[in-house]
Amino acid sequence: RRRRASAAPAVAILSAAVLIGTPAASAAESTRTINIQQFRPSFGTDDVLAVESATVVPGRLNWSFGAFLNYADRPMRVINPVTGESELALVRNQTALDVGGAIGFYDRFEVGAVLPVMLDQSTNPATSFDPALTGKITSTGLSDARVTPKARLFGREQVIGAVAAPISIPTGAKDAFIGQA
Repeated sequence: RRRRASAAPAVAILSAAVLIGTPAASAAESTRTINIQQFRPSFGTDDVLAVESATVVPGRLNWSFGAFLNYADRPMRVINPVTGESELALVRNQTALDVGGAIGFYDRFEVGAVLPVMLDQSTNPATSFDPALTGKITSTGLSDARVTPKARLFGREQVIGAVAAPISIPTGAKDAFIGQA
């Protein structure tokens, strides 16, 4: 009688490889290595704000272009878990400009790109939470650029299917709440 091989050893090896390959965050690492900008518009021809459409820029080497100016009030704050009250706005406000466009290739493919620029942001010191949060950060600069290749798989009018693969390029300042680590 033959016994079936168990998948447990393969799963254990794969899990160990993932855990070993994942870098651990050091305790001394800055806590500002997140991009708190939540508005990430798309610039395809029929995209609506931050929602990608399945259509691509029509024609051969046609393009679309746009810009969005946005403002966020208290986009990052500490909330008291008991009362639900806002304790401290770590970032008081942000004003950003997203400039981007897309180019279409042969009614089937599109490549879009966005360059977000932080025009102004103000912060509060929060050294009681973390000594690294002094409140002195860069108030202007580039945020993480994005490139989105898109391919229309089927359809033209009523029912359209497409696949898109947004890629974030770490161009933002990692220590100023405008760039990913």
